[in-house]
Amino acid sequence: MTREASGLELPPLRSAVEGIAWPGIPEDNAAQLLAACFQLDRSQWWAPEVLQDHQLRQLGSVLRHALATVPYYAEAFRGLDVDNMGWTRFLALPLLQRNTLQTGFETLTSRQPPRRHGTVTVGQSSGSTGKPIKFFVTEVSQL
Repeated sequence: MTREASGLELPPLRSAVEGIAWPGIPEDNAAQLLAACFQLDRSQWWAPEVLQDHQLRQLGSVLRHALATVPYYAEAFRGLDVDNMGWTRFLALPLLQRNTLQTGFETLTSRQPPRRHGTVTVGQSSGSTGKPIKFFVTEVSQL
């Protein structure tokens, strides 16, 4: 069934380039979002093992960054072999507890956020459980 037949017809892409109506040429942020959506649309049909391999590769990248730049994880995951991280080892990693985040915010802060992730700003939860949680967001995480 096509998207049109299922009622999921996509709206036309608004072009950022004057005089170009179709195909639409998006602005930078919209192009990045479109590229991510394209990849996610295709990857949803991958075999589970292929998808898991890609997820583990990304996990390794995140863990390497955390070990190198976040004091809490440098200590908590000392000796962790991120290059041989499988799902079983990943699932055995300890979860970050809310009170640890509330009391150890400074040690959970990266000393060197990835430059290409854009501007870093502080966010905060509403504190519905009594004490808010602070966190950092970047332009990439907001994409």
